[in-house]
Amino acid sequence: MIYWILGTLVWALIGYYLHKHRIWIFYYTWTAVGLTILAILAVRSSAVEYMVEQWTGLFLHQGLAYLGIKTYIFDKAPGTVLVLLALENSWTCIDIDIECSGLLESCVLLGLLWFFPAFNYRQRVSYTLSGLLALFIINLIRLYTIVLVINFGGRDTLYIAHTLIGRLVFFMLVIVVYWYLFTRPSLQRIWRQDNV
Repeated sequence: MIYWILGTLVWALIGYYLHKHRIWIFYYTWTAVGLTILAILAVRSSAVEYMVEQWTGLFLHQGLAYLGIKTYIFDKAPGTVLVLLALENSWTCIDIDIECSGLLESCVLLGLLWFFPAFNYRQRVSYTLSGLLALFIINLIRLYTIVLVINFGGRDTLYIAHTLIGRLVFFMLVIVVYWYLFTRPSLQRIWRQDNV
């Protein structure tokens, strides 16, 4: 705990120094990466991680039931979903941990958003809420994609489904979110300044 407090203090002091001396690229990089790391450390093994894993598992379970894929949720293990594979008529365990829950990406988004110099406080709050919701939905789409590939391709497709197809779907959709949260508002701001 003492290391976490000291690390936060060092991060804040260096961030303050960089901001005061207007060293913007280093300020943004230092503060965004630092907040990301602090947020990951704060949510790791916390009630937030437990809740996000549980909700992700529940939404995955409900969505797959709607698609006709039989699943089972363990109440005592948040984020653990058993999926009955259609081809093999056997159960496969999907374990949703901090990586599969989208929490890491959410922490990165917080770091990038909260120190992005083009946004005011109201925009940061608005983009944080919409960005976190979008990442949650995108992560669910990724999990649905993985389960569907495994369900129709068999357990042998697990590596391809998780490592290649799931990540490709996830990162393509994250790029769309980052476009709407960072690139588009920045370009609109530049366009407005050029036309004034």
